[in-house]
Amino acid sequence: MLVDDTSIFYQASEEALGCIKRILEQLEQASGLKINLDKFAMVFSINVLQAHRMSLATILGVQVVEKHPKYLGLPTTTGRSKWVVFKEMKERIWKRLQGWATKELSQARWIVLIKTVCKRYQPI
Repeated sequence: MLVDDTSIFYQASEEALGCIKRILEQLEQASGLKINLDKFAMVFSINVLQAHRMSLATILGVQVVEKHPKYLGLPTTTGRSKWVVFKEMKERIWKRLQGWATKELSQARWIVLIKTVCKRYQPI
């Protein structure tokens, strides 16, 4: 059993974090696997004070980061300009499709091609 690339959203309180910690411990017991907390990272809202962030991270024993640059190949935060954030992805997918532009494909085959290219898209 693998639980990779998982995000957990919760209130920045000791009570909520205690609940998360108990759930992770139960997951370890049920699966027989050990959770590697070195691979965990916490991201907080800008409304959470720095001292409170460190206090909560200490409870779980994980690091605090400003933001995760990517999650499953996509940006974790987009801000106001979604166009800028997703422009690179659009360009890379478009380049892959351009090689097929001269071929005569039915609409169904174009749909399959686009889905395949998008599925294989691996951002750098």
